[in-house]
Amino acid sequence: MGESALEYYRKNAISTGHGVDAEWDKHIARRRKLYRQLGIPTLAFKGSNVLEIGPGDGHNALPLLTEWHAAHIDLLEPNETARRELQEKFRRENAPSGSYTVYPVALEEYQTSKKYDIVIAEGFLQYEENWRECLSMIVKLTHEDSVVIVTCTDEISYYVEKMKRAVMQYMVRDVEGHEKKIRILAEIMKPQLSMLKGMSRAVEDWIEDQFFYPMGFELMTLGKAIDYYGNQFDVLGASQNIFVDYSWYKDFEYDYIASYRRQYDEKKHMFLVAGDDREAVRTAEENRRLEEAVTYANIAARKIEEEQGNISELAEAVIAVTESTVNPIIIEFNSELIEIIEKLEKKEVVDWTKYETYMKCFGKAIQYLSFMKK
Repeated sequence: MGESALEYYRKNAISTGHGVDAEWDKHIARRRKLYRQLGIPTLAFKGSNVLEIGPGDGHNALPLLTEWHAAHIDLLEPNETARRELQEKFRRENAPSGSYTVYPVALEEYQTSKKYDIVIAEGFLQYEENWRECLSMIVKLTHEDSVVIVTCTDEISYYVEKMKRAVMQYMVRDVEGHEKKIRILAEIMKPQLSMLKGMSRAVEDWIEDQFFYPMGFELMTLGKAIDYYGNQFDVLGASQNIFVDYSWYKDFEYDYIASYRRQYDEKKHMFLVAGDDREAVRTAEENRRLEEAVTYANIAARKIEEEQGNISELAEAVIAVTESTVNPIIIEFNSELIEIIEKLEKKEVVDWTKYETYMKCFGKAIQYLSFMKK
């Protein structure tokens, strides 16, 4: 069993999820848009009892109190560094006294008889080895009509980031010290991240999550999460919201869960590139082949991380992805990626300014999904 995310964060005294306080208004606007896509008006938070699992420094939890007036928020944060920063932030921003409680425990350790109106677990659950058990634990913390918000990811949506992750880890494979590796990669990534619209995190935090976060387990995808909760919860919404429901409210026999699962299989290729909002439907078989090629490439990338693979194998896998997609951005990204890989293999200096598509390209790594308990 590999190192868990919590072990990784504790060992390196990391607190992820930092927002940029100077862009608070933009942060509020982003969160409002997210909740709209999830089918949750911000009015739903007013007077509600909320549980957030793994809030990090509390950047996303804070507006629930200061902007949308939740009655009370319980925050489960087992990471000492994150917990300290959260408490400092809430005090600094004058979060209403008595409106929140911070518990120094993980979900698995939390003992309570409370039932919450809203439960939020974002940014980590999709990578956990025991995500199914966590979903079951969350059910016990809800009542009828409770809302649950989780994040999901899959091999396709993380393809671009996993390719960049393999390249960056290969670059610093001989560098001693975690912090030094982060500094080197931050200098490379700053120009790239400046091109990502809506980027609100410190570069170093993003690198910690994208390039060094333990990711050795089965991912919790949109499809798997819907399958797991389908009999207990209704799906409210998603971001990216790929689901369309043309049924009438009197169509009681309409199985929208089955429809959503089919739509996921036909549209998940749309997670390949951030900023690409064109509606596109492929057959489930076409996307199965794409997913198979991407998974193979992601495995080759992981071998690079574990120093068990080679760059040539990764290049071959990237070519297979190109053959499985018609997305012009990914095709160009892959072309530039192979050039970069070849230069690294020859120990040549990479001039990142020559790879414009590689620099600008990011995947839709995380999808949000909201449920309401039946």
